[in-house]
Amino acid sequence: YSHSGSPTDPAEPNDVTAQNNAGLTSSATSFDVTPDSTSPTGQSISAPAYATTTSVAFTTADGSDTGSGLDTSTRLIRRAESALSNDTCDPFGSPSGSFTSPDTTVTSGHCYLYELTIADKVGNVSTPVTVTVKVDTSAPAAPSLSYGSFSNAVLSGGVVFYRPSAAAGQFAVTP
Repeated sequence: YSHSGSPTDPAEPNDVTAQNNAGLTSSATSFDVTPDSTSPTGQSISAPAYATTTSVAFTTADGSDTGSGLDTSTRLIRRAESALSNDTCDPFGSPSGSFTSPDTTVTSGHCYLYELTIADKVGNVSTPVTVTVKVDTSAPAAPSLSYGSFSNAVLSGGVVFYRPSAAAGQFAVTP
């Protein structure tokens, strides 16, 4: 069977026989030809929203294919990178490359978009699924504190003292 242009589904049964040099013919063996134009579905990729080290671990699920079946050798995880500023990712470019988990090539102060695709055995590719991870390995500076509204309490040398026998009391701490 061969085709050019748009293939057609040949009518079954498709029988194959063998013949030897003496002219004897074997029994027929049948096969079916079935079109498959449906892409795999149900894929997923997940990762924590934030990474606090320069290593991003993600997990994937291949999904399924109701036609020819998944070709797991085509599983592809690509990545796009952007700057992280005030907990917001700059726009991403197109994902590229090929990555595995854990990705140890990330840097702090950046966002990473991971994209998963997989094909079936005849080359239909799934719709890409994505996850975004923000990498921040720097802890914020310790906050400064201001105090006020003291009642039956006082601030002395960075310690708030209170009178436990008082019927009521209060103080306010503002970072």
